[in-house]
Amino acid sequence: MPRFPRRRSILVGLAAAAVTAGLVTAGCTDAGPNGNNPANLVAEHVSVAKFADEIAKGAVVIDVRTPNEFTSQRIDGAKNISLDAPDFTQRIGELDKSARYAVYCESGVRSSEAVKRLNAAGFEHAFYLEGGLEDWNLAGKPVTSG
Repeated sequence: MPRFPRRRSILVGLAAAAVTAGLVTAGCTDAGPNGNNPANLVAEHVSVAKFADEIAKGAVVIDVRTPNEFTSQRIDGAKNISLDAPDFTQRIGELDKSARYAVYCESGVRSSEAVKRLNAAGFEHAFYLEGGLEDWNLAGKPVTSG
């Protein structure tokens, strides 16, 4: 006689263990500053064309690169709030949460993280430039320096 009941109980036990492991793992993430969890947040990214359009519509432009990178080249009108600065969280806390924020860095990595932190801080209208300043330059968009 086949031992299906025993196999079934083993399979049910394995399935239950997998589900439990998935639930436990889902709760284990890297917490960001002040206990928030930007790793679980999704950062909206936009194309160069959309980014330029949002700037034209009045979005506040934030460059999250270092001050030296900012001085060497930036999108005109950008405000520098370096993601690496120890006061980054304090500085974004001083911003108007109801405004639209167009965030960029060199390639899109730091700006993605910055938008996650903005979202965690309660900002609902923040997005980043996919491909960063590199893609902006490749598209021939204007920059300034100094």
